[in-house]
Amino acid sequence: MVGLCVTEVERRTLTGAQSETIVRAEVADRKAVPRDYEDAGRLERAERLRPEAKILSSYLGDTLAQRPADRLVRAGLWALRR
Repeated sequence: MVGLCVTEVERRTLTGAQSETIVRAEVADRKAVPRDYEDAGRLERAERLRPEAKILSSYLGDTLAQRPADRLVRAGLWALRR
């Protein structure tokens, strides 16, 4: 974005523990929210969230701390867009 008062913000470097906390929170949301969508009659959205939780869960475990945070986030976001 270009314009007045627009500046580049320095990117944060996340630790493995911080990345894991974020991914665990996203997994928890994607496991809890489908029930709400089902109650509201939004079955297609509920069914989309379950595989997202599974994909994100695959990034948890022993190897998570070894992955650079930016690569982890990019891979997770790419998988969710599919």
